[in-house]
Order: sequence, then structure tokens, then C-alpha cells
Amino acid sequence: MRRFNPFTLIYLAAATVFVVIWLSLTSIGAAVAAGFALTLTVCSLFPWWQRTIVDMGKKGNYVVDAIGILVPLGIQIYGLLSDELGLSYFLIGFAIVMLISTIEDVVVLNQAERAQGRV
Repeated sequence: MRRFNPFTLIYLAAATVFVVIWLSLTSIGAAVAAGFALTLTVCSLFPWWQRTIVDMGKKGNYVVDAIGILVPLGIQIYGLLSDELGLSYFLIGFAIVMLISTIEDVVVLNQAERAQGRV
């Protein structure tokens, strides 16, 4: 029997937060961030999601996650410092969801190592 992926609920919670922001502030950026979180929610329901994480390995996952976190945060910081961009729920939401993804990657990779008897 396949184990339930608890990160599905975490992604769903993040999506819910951004839907609430979207509805209360009518922020398109929050709507897009909610859509991204919902996409990862659906993906995490399938067994191939964890197999893909394991197949990419630690280095591949961490490079993708680092880029996914640092680029939006860098754009957001630049935008705030230069007064060119206010608080972007899209950029912040994308970085938060990628941070959740990084934590999921660590957990999945550690489980895979334990299953192979390396740890």
C-alpha cells in the first residue's frame, strides 16, 4: 500500500492562504501563487513525483530549488529597494512553495537512502 504524502496537505494549505489573499485583495499574483501551489498539490499525489525527486538526486534537486527560491527573492528585494515593485505575492508565494518543495526533497531523499540501506 502506498503511503500518503503529508506534503500534499502542506501545499494545499499554502494554496489556501494565497486564495484567501487573492479573494481579499484581488491580487493576481496571489492567484498565480495559489495555482502553482495547487499544481504541486496535485503532483505530490502521484507516485511518480517521489520517484522523480529520487532520480534527480540531491544535487539536481538542490540546484533547481535554490534557483527557484533565490531568483524570485532577488527580484523582490531589488524591486523593494528600487521602488520599482511593491510587495509581489507571486514572487513571495513562488519562493515559499519552492521552500516547501526543498523540505519535501530532503525528506524523500532521506527516506530513499534509508530504504536502500545506506544510512
